[in-house]
Amino acid sequence: MKLFTILMILGFVVFYVGDNVCLRYASQRAGWPAFWWFAAGNVLGFIATIMLTLALKAQHPNIIFALAQGGGFCLLQLTAFYLFHDPLSRVQWTGVALIAIGIICVQFKAPTPAPTVAAVPPAQMH
Repeated sequence: MKLFTILMILGFVVFYVGDNVCLRYASQRAGWPAFWWFAAGNVLGFIATIMLTLALKAQHPNIIFALAQGGGFCLLQLTAFYLFHDPLSRVQWTGVALIAIGIICVQFKAPTPAPTVAAVPPAQMH
């Protein structure tokens, strides 16, 4: 995977989490502070969408979506746990861990079979 694609995926994950954190802050406030958090969340979400689009142009969409959306979800759960003290049950932690394991598994390529070589009879000596 190219460096550009990796940076776009990482950028998407960071901006996706930032977007959701800003929208969470907006939901906890009223008036102008809520508006500014809401606006910031939308700007970050727009940037995340652009980064995801650029990553999708560079690599197979199934892999990009798995890495970007799965990575964003896992990081968002960790961020919500540490920043907002949102409790997660053992089953939910298991789900986050399974998603993280799935992200790792998606990155592995299937082994390519060795090329077949047609058997050539030995040259006849006369």
